[in-house]
Amino acid sequence: MDFVWSDSFARRVARFQGSAVREMFHWAQLPGIISLSAGSPAPELFPVEAFRQAANQVLDEDPVGALQYGITEGYPPLREWIAEHLRGKGISVTADEVMITTGSQQAMDLLVRVLFDAGDLVVVERPTFIATLQALDTCEVEYLSAPMDGDGLIVDELARRLDGRPKLICAQPNFQNPSGVSLSLPRRRQLAQLAAERHIAIVEDDPYSELIYEGDALPSIKSFDQAGLSIYLGSFSKILMPGIRVGWAAGPTAVLEKMAVVKQSNDLHTDGFMQRVVNLLVRNGQLPAHIDRIRKVYRERRDVMLHAIADHFPAEARYTQPRGGLFVWVELPAEVDCGRFVRPAVERLVLFTPGAGFHRDGTGQNTMRLNFSNVEPDRIQEGVKRLGAVVKEQLTKT
Repeated sequence: MDFVWSDSFARRVARFQGSAVREMFHWAQLPGIISLSAGSPAPELFPVEAFRQAANQVLDEDPVGALQYGITEGYPPLREWIAEHLRGKGISVTADEVMITTGSQQAMDLLVRVLFDAGDLVVVERPTFIATLQALDTCEVEYLSAPMDGDGLIVDELARRLDGRPKLICAQPNFQNPSGVSLSLPRRRQLAQLAAERHIAIVEDDPYSELIYEGDALPSIKSFDQAGLSIYLGSFSKILMPGIRVGWAAGPTAVLEKMAVVKQSNDLHTDGFMQRVVNLLVRNGQLPAHIDRIRKVYRERRDVMLHAIADHFPAEARYTQPRGGLFVWVELPAEVDCGRFVRPAVERLVLFTPGAGFHRDGTGQNTMRLNFSNVEPDRIQEGVKRLGAVVKEQLTKT
C-alpha cells in the first residue's frame, strides 16, 4: 500500500489556494490561443543585448564575487542605487535600510513570516494581488477586506470597519494588480495618518510605479510616514525582466534584520551574479530611455484594449481605465459567475483570469482581470472580440 502523504499534511495546507493565473498557463500553450491572462511583460522589450554585455562585464571584472556566496542583505552597490532611487521619490532611506530579495514576492513572504502568528488580523484591499494572499495564507491569518473604488482603497470605510488592531495593512497604491486602480493623493495621506493613529504597520507593494502612461506620479505612502510604520517593496521584474528575480524591501532595520534571518533559512541570499548584472544595467545610463520605450508600447496596447472592450463587451460591463500598469478590471452584473466562462473562452481560443481568486471574503465571482502588456495590438483586438462574444452568450444564460 502506497504511503498517503495527504494524511501527513499540516492543517494550514487546507488554506492554500493555487494561483488562478498559473492555472491558465497550460491552456496558454494551445495553438492559436490569445492569452489576456498572465501579467507578463512583453519579451520583445527585454534589454537582452544590454543584459549580455553587463553579464560579460561582471564575469570579466568580478567572477569570484559574482559566483561565490554573498551577504544575505544583498550586494551593497545595488542597495546604494536603490536607496538613491527611492530618495528621488521622496522616501528617506539609506542603503542599510534596503534588503535585496528574490523578487518582491519573496520580500512579502519574508515580511509576513516575521510579523504574523496564526489568527492575526491583516487588512487587504478588495480585490488583492493573488500572491499576497498566498503568502498570508501560509501564516493562517484572518482577513479584513477593505473595499475600493476608482480612487483606490476607501480609507473612511476601512476606519469604520476596524475592529481591534490589525498587524498590517497591505496596499498596492499604483496601478494595482488586479484592478489597475491607483490610490488618490488625499487617500495616501489619509491612510498614512490612519496607520499612525492606530499604530498599524503598512506594506506598500509598488512594482508598477514606473509604468505610468499619463498624468503625474504620486508620492508614495511611505513618504508620508513619520513614525517608521511602513515597508516599501519594489522590483526590477516589470522594468527589466521578470526572470532575473531581483526585488527589494526598504524599511526599518529592525524589521529587515529579522527578514534577513528568515531569508537565510530560505535561500541564503539572492543570486549574486544577477544582482551585479542588474547593478550595471541600472547604472549604464540607458534605463530612462528603456522605460520610456516600455511606456509608449504599453500605452498603445492599453488604449487598444479599452477601445475593444467598449466595442465588443455588453453594455452591462463596467471596467477600469488605468493610468498605468498592466491590467484592466472588468465587472459584470452581480449574479454572473465569470469562472463559468473559462471553458467557453478556451473553446474560442482566448484566456482571461476570473476575479474570484483575488478575494478572500467570498466576493468577486462577477469580475475578471485582463492583461494588455504581453499581446500585440491586433491580437488584443481579436482576443477581446472573442471574449466579448463569450460574455454576451453567457449573459443570455443567466
